[in-house]
Amino acid sequence: MRILHPILYMVLGLVCLSSAAAAEFEYKRVYQADAGKIDKYIVRYLRSFDSPCVRVQSLLPGGKGTILKEKELCSIDGKSFLDGFTQVDLKKGEFKEGKLILTFEIMPLDPAPEFIKRCIVPFRDGTPQDLVCETIAP
Repeated sequence: MRILHPILYMVLGLVCLSSAAAAEFEYKRVYQADAGKIDKYIVRYLRSFDSPCVRVQSLLPGGKGTILKEKELCSIDGKSFLDGFTQVDLKKGEFKEGKLILTFEIMPLDPAPEFIKRCIVPFRDGTPQDLVCETIAP
């Protein structure tokens, strides 16, 4: 019986590790997406039922969908989409003048009116950076 306990713990540990490693992005859970060109890169953004974050990916040109760089955007002005707001709704994503522009409708935690933020996703050598936002409507 003494040998059985360590073996049981090892098996449980391996199961936990394998399930954590298998937590890949599930494209079948995407409900909002678009793609466009920024500089020499094909860029797409995705929203999934599994996360409130916006996933931005740069694809390798001519790479048949190979992801070069990606970033999950999960906060605005230092506040998390998970617990910094009551609700964060991506109203519009557009590729305009070589930029990715995301427009969010945000419901704050405090009893205050909803507001709209227009955010640009800057890129550095094909790598998406943190959102740069401005409030456009109270």
